[in-house]
Amino acid sequence: MALAIVGTASVTTPASADAAKIECFGGENCLYRNDTLVDFSWPIPGGQCHATAVYDMLGNNTSITQRMWENDNCTGSLADVPPGHLRWTSTLRRSVGGT
Repeated sequence: MALAIVGTASVTTPASADAAKIECFGGENCLYRNDTLVDFSWPIPGGQCHATAVYDMLGNNTSITQRMWENDNCTGSLADVPPGHLRWTSTLRRSVGGT
């Protein structure tokens, strides 16, 4: 399993490497806080924003890159999650957007 460090305290790995974390259906984003599923969303197209429950990890089961945002209006620090990947970050997140 290859891990890539991205930014400060952010790790991404193929979702298949941690399949136990992917509890949503294909085509959805799974949002976790402290390893517990707290929310899910459909893929968010580029230029759009979706406020969510507070989370620290996103499992991207969609076919497009999704962006984790710090604030509930898709502002603040961000972290991209490629399709089929799971990403954890030490900064709590409050929205998802497309790239």
